Amino acid sequence: FFCWNSGGIPHCFPQFGPGAIQQHGFARNLDWTVGDSENVEGNPVVTLELKDDSYSRAMWDFSFHALYKVVKGLFSSSTAHLFNTTGI
Repeated sequence: FFCWNSGGIPHCFPQFGPGAIQQHGFARNLDWTVGDSENVEGNPVVTLELKDDSYSRAMWDFSFHALYKVVKGLFSSSTAHLFNTTGI
């Protein structure tokens, strides 16, 4: 359904570019789960979810909860990212 890092919309979190952890962060390399799916006015809407775990904490020791919402219309699509972090 989604291609995380081959020409689409990149999920660069918690950093963009090179730094202390893998380039562009780890969010694009992790498995997101389907948090919600619905149909709004005939348009499919999917919300994907990513939460911190032992793998992410080994690289970046902060709590986070990320949501990625996609609305697919007949002639267009829209997306929204929401990243909540605590303890930073």
